[in-house]
Formats: sequence, structure tokens, C-alpha cells
Amino acid sequence: MLPPILFVNLMRFEYKDQMKKKFDKVSYEEFIDLGDYITKDKKQFDITNEDNFANKINDDEENHKYELFGVVVHDGNAEGGHYYVYFKENKSRNWVKFNDSKTIYVSEFDVFEKNFGGQEKHISVYDNGDISTEYLGNSRTAYILIYLQKDKIEEILADVTEADVRFKFIYLKILN
Repeated sequence: MLPPILFVNLMRFEYKDQMKKKFDKVSYEEFIDLGDYITKDKKQFDITNEDNFANKINDDEENHKYELFGVVVHDGNAEGGHYYVYFKENKSRNWVKFNDSKTIYVSEFDVFEKNFGGQEKHISVYDNGDISTEYLGNSRTAYILIYLQKDKIEEILADVTEADVRFKFIYLKILN
């Protein structure tokens, strides 16, 4: 059984004598299907009845499809930097960037094309009309990807009700 919320850590930092950030280009998709990576071998299941095995596999058909809803970005290097997050609104499917106290709508281009690491093309135009092009390292790299199971999105992103809050408050009181 796959989790309803899948966190993918892109492992952008490594330690070899000292901490280093990996700036290699890493791309990611808006939709992923993990069906090819799930075993359908009944030996992997503790199911003795053939019919139960077939039902288990069919029930999980949609559970391996995910949609990207969040991207945590690190802008900087191994010595320091800044984190911010892109998150997709549930109803409109618009992307929003949460960066400290600044929250703005952004394009899919911002989410999918600007946070790969790798090299960025910078073009400078000078007063005399000369143009120069150089490639610089992109310090903005996706660090964590947050995928939601497609058939559970509405349930995961459902509005929090008063009953939900009250239940958690009662549960916490019991624990203390």
C-alpha cells in the first residue's frame, strides 16, 4: 500500500570531507505513476485466496498515480541559503509561492523550469549595443517534492471543520 502523501527528498546535499550542495540539473514531473514499480507477484502478499489477491491488485490500480502539489526549494549553497515553497491550490490548481511574508501566484514555468539547478543563461545588453551571454550556476534547486495520490486529493485537502479541531483538542487532552 502506497502512502496518500508522498515526500520525495532529492538529496541535494552530500558530505565528502565537507558539506556540498549538488547543483546538477534535476527535472521532475507534475504527474507520476508508480504502477511499474509495484509488485503484482502474489508471493509478496500474505493472501491465500486467489480472488482476494485479484481484488487487492484491482483496488490499488489508482493508488499508484500521484499529482505534484508542493515543491520545497533551497536557494543558496551548503553554507547557507533560504527555503521557500510552491503549493498548488486545490480548487483552481493555480500555483502559489510562499516566501516568508510574501505570498504570490506564480506560473507553472516558475515551478517546473526555475528550480532544476544546473546552468542558467544570462544575457546582458550594454549601452553601446553589445550583447554578452554567459552561463551561471542556478542556486535555486528543488529540495523536496510533495505528491498527493490522485484519488485521495479531495480527502487530503478537505476543509478543516470545527469537529476536526475539537476532536484533536480532546485527543491531546487525553494524552496529557
